[in-house]
Amino acid sequence: MSAAVDNIIKQVETLSTDDKRELLRAVDVMLELKESCATENEITSQLTARGIITPAMNPSAMSDVDPVPVIGKPVSETIIEERR
Repeated sequence: MSAAVDNIIKQVETLSTDDKRELLRAVDVMLELKESCATENEITSQLTARGIITPAMNPSAMSDVDPVPVIGKPVSETIIEERR
């Protein structure tokens, strides 16, 4: 088993029974769609249509959002440093 799968299993163990059932349903639908859809966009569209996932926020809707000021170096630099 890969480290990624092991990590996901550990996270799933913390979910409630209802959340585990919802996750199982979502995975079943994803596997079904993977066999019938040619692209990731088609899969995403189908998952959205079935109410499994919610669509991402429209970038144009973000035009009214003011950025949060950050003191210190840019967050991108911190992320790069932590990846090293």
